[in-house]
Amino acid sequence: MRYFHDEVMSLEEYPSPGFLAYVSKAYIDHGIINKSLDGLFQSPYAASIPQLFNGYHSIDEIHSALTSHLDDLFIPAYREGYLTGPDYADIRSAMEENSVPAWHSEVPLLLVHGGEDDCVPTILTHRLYEQMIQEGTSPTTCSKIILEGKTHGEGIIPASVEGLLFFQEH
Repeated sequence: MRYFHDEVMSLEEYPSPGFLAYVSKAYIDHGIINKSLDGLFQSPYAASIPQLFNGYHSIDEIHSALTSHLDDLFIPAYREGYLTGPDYADIRSAMEENSVPAWHSEVPLLLVHGGEDDCVPTILTHRLYEQMIQEGTSPTTCSKIILEGKTHGEGIIPASVEGLLFFQEH
């Protein structure tokens, strides 16, 4: 999550703001981070987030109720201080704890990602693959497939097919 968070927060726009609100609300609700929604999100978004996740809204409705412009969604202090500011150390720590580090694997591993994914940046799969190799995993053990032209949603079926073929082979 740390790489995802840092990558997304470096963008001007992100097409899935509901995901950012969901993760933030969950971390707050479960006491993982010691913040309030208005300590991260600008008005009117901070006040609307709890109602958006009351079980009556689709993810598309949630995305539409928020803005994709991150400077308008998040308070300036968070946008400016998320990487190094002491007020956001708990968020950095939570993201790090919820991250999967690369490791040396002798068990076959397949990484599949849509090449046009605008929800989860494709660079994250490239980075994880490179880190796996750096940790000593053989390139024949760790495979990476980028589904060219596929978005996050469009890649589900092709990724599933690739996964089934991978399991048949291994």
